Amino acid sequence: MQATGNNSSQATYKLSIHAFVDGQSVSVNDPSGRQVWHASQPMPDASGSLRASRLREVLLDSHVASHTYAQVQVVSHMPSTYVPVELFRRSDVPSLYRLTFSSARVSNADIRHHILPGMDVVELFALSQALAQAVTGLYPQAELLGRAGQVVGMAAESDRMRGDADPGMHVRAEGSELHVCLLKGGQLRFACTYQAPTDADRIYYLMAVWHNLGLDAQHTRCLLAGDAAALKDELANYILRVEVCA
Repeated sequence: MQATGNNSSQATYKLSIHAFVDGQSVSVNDPSGRQVWHASQPMPDASGSLRASRLREVLLDSHVASHTYAQVQVVSHMPSTYVPVELFRRSDVPSLYRLTFSSARVSNADIRHHILPGMDVVELFALSQALAQAVTGLYPQAELLGRAGQVVGMAAESDRMRGDADPGMHVRAEGSELHVCLLKGGQLRFACTYQAPTDADRIYYLMAVWHNLGLDAQHTRCLLAGDAAALKDELANYILRVEVCA
């Protein structure tokens, strides 16, 4: 199979593969950005090799293989950590990641780094080696990314589009994942992803972050996206400037 698919049409599609802790999903979007196909594979107890094998089967399915792709992304939902650019050394990436997440199952992980656009910070993230090889064997041009870093990038772009200079605590909830980051002057000051399956869990973590960082209620905005938009009314009882954004 060709690296970009085997469709002779000039139309180019986007292929998105999300690697979750307990499974994976594959989505195909047409040139207009509309999702035309999606498959989800919950696999909470499967080995990395089995998950990679099942993913390869999906990628060889005609729903996926019949398109030409302008962009192929593999997005890891394993935890990320961040290093200032001036302190970053490529040789330290594996040891630093394993030290930060010593309790995570990363012994056979492909540990990667990515400089976040427009920011002086490098994201370190991990992905199953078997899964990464299954994708790049079919699509050598695939981008390997961390979801947490993607969310930080989206928050920074939102601030730039809005022309906001005030510090902002950006919050995005996706399923059981709660992404929280603090941006000030276009630069990352804090970022963490929590496992928070309920609204009560989300409120707990957000208020803990707000308190522990000593955020100024007069100048710091709390910006909600994704499923976190449902928290606006409750958070407004504690935080002065709460807004919902795309």
